[in-house]
Amino acid sequence: MAREALFAMVALMVPLARLRHLVIAWRRAAAQAERARWAGEDAPPSSSRERAALGTGEARELLATLVEAGAIEPADERAFLTHLADAAREELAARRRAGSAPRVDERLVIDGETRSLLELVSDEARWPARLGPLGAAIEARARAAAEVSGEADLLASGILARATRPEAASVDVEGWLEATDDAAREAYARASHALGLRARGRGTSSSPTTPLAVLRASSLDRLLRERDRVPLLARALGPIGFDAMVGARLGLARHDELRVGARILLLDPPRRVLLGLSRLDLGLASSLATIEGLGRGLAFARSSPALGAEHRFAPFASCPPLIGALTTLFMTSPTFLRASLGLEASEARTLRAVASYLVLAGARLTLARLALRGQAPGDEALDALGARALGAEPFPGARSSLLSFDPTPHLARLARAATLAPTLYLALRDRYDEDFFRNPRTAAVIDGAAARGASLGAEAWIEELGGESEPAPSARVASAFYRERLADRAVA
Repeated sequence: MAREALFAMVALMVPLARLRHLVIAWRRAAAQAERARWAGEDAPPSSSRERAALGTGEARELLATLVEAGAIEPADERAFLTHLADAAREELAARRRAGSAPRVDERLVIDGETRSLLELVSDEARWPARLGPLGAAIEARARAAAEVSGEADLLASGILARATRPEAASVDVEGWLEATDDAAREAYARASHALGLRARGRGTSSSPTTPLAVLRASSLDRLLRERDRVPLLARALGPIGFDAMVGARLGLARHDELRVGARILLLDPPRRVLLGLSRLDLGLASSLATIEGLGRGLAFARSSPALGAEHRFAPFASCPPLIGALTTLFMTSPTFLRASLGLEASEARTLRAVASYLVLAGARLTLARLALRGQAPGDEALDALGARALGAEPFPGARSSLLSFDPTPHLARLARAATLAPTLYLALRDRYDEDFFRNPRTAAVIDGAAARGASLGAEAWIEELGGESEPAPSARVASAFYRERLADRAVA
């Protein structure tokens, strides 16, 4: 009997090993192809063969064998199904030639001039005339991609529905937006006022009065210059383990998409994770994207090597974006800005006001993008939603900021992270005081969550720390958090 049991156990290990091999082969091939594209090199052999192999009946049968034998936990089953669904999603997108985010080297003709998108966006002095046509071009492309995305979501949801115990977490978009509506309007007013005071203090007569001027905040560029940004932020996050990871497990590269946000490539987590920062530099907005990318990248780089491939190679894991959103909130803390970044009091006040607005507006835009999935809103609806998300009248070309090229699972994780990050921040502050980002005990908590990879959900982690992860309470916590940030005598 003991020998029969051993043979049965070995027989079940074979399909599990094969399934993990399929996951690793596709994820690595896709990451290597993307890395080569960023570097402008000839791409290695396409990952389409590996992706197709994961989407075959063989992979489904392997997983079914494990489930029927009771040899796999529900969380592990869901993780494998996520990979299968993502492979099917990307296969459909490849067949339909779905649009991707524009690249910075693409060229566009505006007013008879042919310029790269990077040149057009970087030429800030000519934004008023160019943002409208540029936004319209991106909007048309995003709408076309959204049609395929909706189809892919239906296909993926059918695969995920096979789970023995489906994941129940969701985002209350309307509830969170409603809870932070007043804070968004107040944050915009305070950021605009702070930049106006700074302009007058520097002898500049013009005062920022538009969302675009606040979103760009070019007068703050010298505080976090591009060439110093990564080392400065990595050192500031050193006490919780970031500086030691950059260059060791977390490599740096530049991605070529026309977006400020960071990209993460899972080459061989936790040993090799690549953080792709945008070639486009927009000052404080890029600094926020950098610190978010450092947090998200660190989470993947600290996952346990003992985890199965289904959890280590999981781009849609819950905790990495939550850790990224947490580190972004550090840029709204006066204690962090002064003690960790070394800014003077007046500089810290201005940067805090603008960063608080950018973080809150960014969270609300992410929620709005998620709400628009599967819809085809007209121009008036987009303008109304954009005005609500920004807490101010949208600028020319703002409609394109509501249309996302991200896969829906990634967008959903980012939205959940944005809604839960204030709760996580306050839970850690309650445990380790207001400067918890300088406490090595905080590093242990973050590392412990990161080590569990995709096997740990964001909500479960919040609850372990004593926070409330349900949508309604987390929305109230977020509203109170941002109001605290906007107070004249804000604490950490």
